[in-house]
Amino acid sequence: MLAAIVLASAFAFVVATRLQETAEARAAETAAVQAPAEPLAPGHVYIRGDRTPELAVDGESVSFMVAALVASVSLVGLLPALVTRAERFGLAVLGSSIGRMLLGMFAALILTQVGDAPARPVWLGTVAGLGVILVIESILAIAVLSYLERLKSAGRDVAAVGVEPSQAC
Repeated sequence: MLAAIVLASAFAFVVATRLQETAEARAAETAAVQAPAEPLAPGHVYIRGDRTPELAVDGESVSFMVAALVASVSLVGLLPALVTRAERFGLAVLGSSIGRMLLGMFAALILTQVGDAPARPVWLGTVAGLGVILVIESILAIAVLSYLERLKSAGRDVAAVGVEPSQAC
């Protein structure tokens, strides 16, 4: 599961980096188109309301923030490994998946609204990284639950077996 967290964080980093590069290229094209018209509108700064300088967040720091967000939020996915009763393992996986997604969306909201990070790279990078974690976690949960079902059909007592942390990860 830790390898999945690293993979998802790297994927989120790449997505956020590419989106940030695209946004910077668009901004450069827009500035090149608007540059000849700047002397014609001396009051454009006052009219547009650009009286206060914005905090500059470069693309690399946004990408690192998104990767750290995905990695830290994905640690919630390790909680089902603590469940020892086989009957509750599926519910633990479902609960951790929902909690991780909600926590990730809340953290992305904080980054974009309070931290003034660009919205598109943060949101799409976060969703991409958490989506990768969701797919990997679902595959692992299905494997563990099918193993427990095989044990149950073989006549072994599944409640006595439990889910070992080594089997869940």
